[in-house]
Amino acid sequence: MQTLAESNGLDPAEQAELDALQARADGDFNDDQRAAGGFVISIKHDGTPDYAYFAKKSALSGKRKSRSGGGSSDGGPATPKPLSESLLADLARIKLMSLQAALIGHVSLMLDPLGWQLTAALTTYSAPLAIAVTPQEITTEKVDGTTVPDALVRPKTDHRPDMESFTAWLTLPQAERIILTGIALARLFLFSTRDSVANALAGQLAVNPREVWTPTTDGYFNRLPAPALDPIYAELIPASTAAIKSCRALKTGPKAQKLHSLFGLQKHVERATLQLTPDDDARLDVWLPRELQWAAPDPVALAGDAEADLDEGSGIRRYS
Repeated sequence: MQTLAESNGLDPAEQAELDALQARADGDFNDDQRAAGGFVISIKHDGTPDYAYFAKKSALSGKRKSRSGGGSSDGGPATPKPLSESLLADLARIKLMSLQAALIGHVSLMLDPLGWQLTAALTTYSAPLAIAVTPQEITTEKVDGTTVPDALVRPKTDHRPDMESFTAWLTLPQAERIILTGIALARLFLFSTRDSVANALAGQLAVNPREVWTPTTDGYFNRLPAPALDPIYAELIPASTAAIKSCRALKTGPKAQKLHSLFGLQKHVERATLQLTPDDDARLDVWLPRELQWAAPDPVALAGDAEADLDEGSGIRRYS
């Protein structure tokens, strides 16, 4: 502007426009400009203030909508007003309602997204069904003596599910999809120590924790209070044997190791040394601490039989 002010080639209209720009640069605003604009004051990193002038877009363009909303003041097309959030939310609900109504009665169809959601471990916000699943923690702090079945290993969470993944799931045979869905549901089962449903299921299925757990030194015996070891050894070994007395004389570490030897890789050698009978062997092979024993199921058994047959051709288990 300094260069323009020093030039002599401006006509009266251009000079007037230049004077107005200079006045605006000097902070001399008229009432219309003050009504349509303002200042943003911020603080720089060095602590000094920074000023920025802004003006409303409508004031700068000089275009205003007509009262009827059919167009701008200069006759141009009006910008469509966006739909309200309330209307958009209602339309989305109606769209969802129509899909849910169509899905009613199609149970087998609904099992497909359920099985995919469970086996792919989809996050709650990315899953097709509003079911928040919580896989139960089954990995013990001390893993010695515990074997987690491969089917129960928790899959990695899929944060970005897509149609390709769902299509791959649908290409699996129906029998395989049902089996995988059942495994995923089993991984979600939970119980409390007084859970009658869990006890009833355990009774029906003859659940045996020894199939996934073996008492060992590090996994169990060393974690018990010292006074608890002698009663266990007396329970496991016939009372007539002198081994009970010699075990009591041992310190805690060797005592735990002696208990471990009844169940470890060399258990047959230790049991033979103690002259245990086949009945004693059978008792040791199924022994469980009280905390791992399932309570007797309630008199009212669950409907169905623990034994299930596989329908030929369908791959679906049929319970009698």
